[in-house]
Amino acid sequence: MGMTGRQVMLRAELPLATPLLMAGVRTAAVQVVATATLAALVAGGGLGRIITLGFAQQEYGVVLAGAVLVAVLAIGTEVVLAAVSWAVTPGQKRLPFLRSGGDDRPPGDTVAAPIAEGDAGPVAVGAPSGSASRP
Repeated sequence: MGMTGRQVMLRAELPLATPLLMAGVRTAAVQVVATATLAALVAGGGLGRIITLGFAQQEYGVVLAGAVLVAVLAIGTEVVLAAVSWAVTPGQKRLPFLRSGGDDRPPGDTVAAPIAEGDAGPVAVGAPSGSASRP
């Protein structure tokens, strides 16, 4: 290919691996945030302390409030790291939630329809009505 091993790694392999690496970082970060509440069981403090105190005093509203806070923090971590992942991934940037609803073919591009039994041949999909445009 004409590139050194380092160039292959930095210019080809690392950019292709970036989405997978970021997915691992996102998963690990969310797991850490969610399990950090267990630190309260060994006098570590944090949001887990709210949950532990709620259990100890049998105030389940406090337990629910602590659990909701932990869930919001975990979801926030996921959203922020998803945005970072999107920003550092090389290539064409497209927001997945802003799709137009149609396909991504350029205007005027046609796709041949499958041949039915007894049909004379494929007809181009997207041809004006009444015309049998043959490829």
